Amino acid sequence: MLGDDNISAILDSLTVGYDKRLMPNYFDPPLEVGVTMTVLSINSISEVNMDFTLDLLLLQYWTDPRLAFIKRPGVEAVLLGSEFIKNIWVPDTYFVNEKKPIFTL
Repeated sequence: MLGDDNISAILDSLTVGYDKRLMPNYFDPPLEVGVTMTVLSINSISEVNMDFTLDLLLLQYWTDPRLAFIKRPGVEAVLLGSEFIKNIWVPDTYFVNEKKPIFTL
């Protein structure tokens, strides 16, 4: 099994030369982003204000070839925590006519 230093080196190598401001396949055909949305609850419905509160689970998935991982002896896969998302490109998701969005990871 590889030591922590080697895993850290693998993680560091994933973003060498990576620019999170550019979407994957920037100069190629448009990137497909898959979306799954599950409504968890609808509440605080106000007919007077014509609004409501909605809790939902939104999952997005896409392939970024710039983050391709090459298997190495002793390392078949690398699982990343949610904090890694700060280092990579993510879709700019928005909801038309939203009043007060609150996003959590």
